[in-house]
Amino acid sequence: MNRVSLENPVRQPKEHMTLDESTSRSVGAHKFANDFGGAMILNVIRGRLHRSVYIAIREVQTEFIDGLLYFRGTVPTFYTKQVLLSLAGDLGALGVVKVVDETVVMKH
Repeated sequence: MNRVSLENPVRQPKEHMTLDESTSRSVGAHKFANDFGGAMILNVIRGRLHRSVYIAIREVQTEFIDGLLYFRGTVPTFYTKQVLLSLAGDLGALGVVKVVDETVVMKH
C-alpha cells in the first residue's frame, strides 16, 4: 500500500464518484493497482493535473489507497471541480475503484 503524504490533511465533506461499473468491478485491475502500490496511477493522474490549463488544478493533492483515489485542495469554481473529476474518469481500468473528492470550492 502506497501512501502519499499530504501538506494539508484537513478533511472536508466527501463527494464520491464511482467509475464505470465494468471497470470498477474488475478484480484484476484492483489487484494490479495494489501490486504496484498505486505509484503508476499517481504518476498518471499527477501528470494530467500538471498539464491542466487551470492553475488551481495543478495544486490539488492526490493520494491512492486501496483502490480509492483522493483529491484534496481548493479550486476556484464548481466548473473547475468538474474538470478535475473528469481527469480521473477513465482510471478504472488501472484499478481505481472510486474517486473521493475532498476539494473545496472558493466561490458558490
